[in-house]
Amino acid sequence: MNSTNRALNRIFLMLTGLVLVVIGAGLIAVAAVPAVASAYTDVAPGVADSIRSALRASPVFDLTVSWISVAAVAALLLLLVLLIAFALRQGRGRTGSLLTERTSDRDETVIDTRVAEQSIEDALATHSEFAASSVSAYRIAGRSVLKVSVTVRRGVAPGHAVALVEDTLDAFEALLGSELPALVSVAGGFRARAGNGTIVN
Repeated sequence: MNSTNRALNRIFLMLTGLVLVVIGAGLIAVAAVPAVASAYTDVAPGVADSIRSALRASPVFDLTVSWISVAAVAALLLLLVLLIAFALRQGRGRTGSLLTERTSDRDETVIDTRVAEQSIEDALATHSEFAASSVSAYRIAGRSVLKVSVTVRRGVAPGHAVALVEDTLDAFEALLGSELPALVSVAGGFRARAGNGTIVN
């Protein structure tokens, strides 16, 4: 739940992983397969000479620096900027204010997200079905949305876990006097069977 597009995340990770796998496989083949090592030894000098010739043939004005080198450095700098921007976007959307209500023309009541975190986590801790829990809040479309993540012990049905979390959320909303949308994430020892996400409210 952040401002980074999930599809872009997955495409970027897939391409990065694919490039690393290809490079790793090539290095392993050169080191472990004699035929590949021999071919690399025969081809590498020619490739290096071709690169040097291309660099010498493309100088920037009267300088000894090739525009290909400048373009490569610029591309790397651009990639670095994009990666920094990508990293800084992670986690955005989280909010520290769960609920804000104006009580008068001058005053307003602000309920901190930590109130929900402590109240809900303390309530869930009383249930032996849960091994761990965490609560966070995000600002989505101008509204605060809770995310409740729980880890259930082995043998606990996900549906039962979700029902317990919903009961806890209902009690918190009754105490708060306001309804809040929430995402419930359940994980367990067997993630394939126990992991799911359920929208409540």
